[in-house]
Amino acid sequence: MSTEYDIRVEHAFRVEDLRAAAEEAMRRILPSVGAVSLRVTSSDLAFHNHYGEAPDVPAEFLASVHGNGSPLVPEYLLATPDGEAVAEVSELDFGAYDDPDGGRRLLVSRDYYRRPTSRLLGIAVAVAAAELTGSPVVDEYKVLTGQRLASPEDIVSRLRDDSTGPSLDEAARTTLSKAGIT
Repeated sequence: MSTEYDIRVEHAFRVEDLRAAAEEAMRRILPSVGAVSLRVTSSDLAFHNHYGEAPDVPAEFLASVHGNGSPLVPEYLLATPDGEAVAEVSELDFGAYDDPDGGRRLLVSRDYYRRPTSRLLGIAVAVAAAELTGSPVVDEYKVLTGQRLASPEDIVSRLRDDSTGPSLDEAARTTLSKAGIT
């Protein structure tokens, strides 16, 4: 799995905050789909071993804090209950915080299973993390807005699609296609 989006952690937030904010970002991008609930599983291996039915993380994990001064949060997955859309989240410390490319970073992979639903969920997770931490999304491939640094507002504005139907899979495919994201 490749890392697609990188967000500098300017302000601390909990894993539960990110889950809730990602659900809200999905709702804003695809309002016609309605609420998309997400679950948190603890590892890639557990998810694969249980074919998408890995157990949810314990409540204590949801209270884990991303941010400078707190221990690094272990890698985890945000997924729809059916496991059809999955985004991987990891946190790394790149050293000196005063270095523009340093400090605590949240990395989001959007290509889990290479499905449109996972790609769109990865984008929503990156938007949510950027909003929670007050940082832009670093998009090295410049697919979200044509810029390396993309504001969450610009990403949502570009992707928002009121015309799709209620199917998450169809809506994700249509929305990404309209935006030229394949």
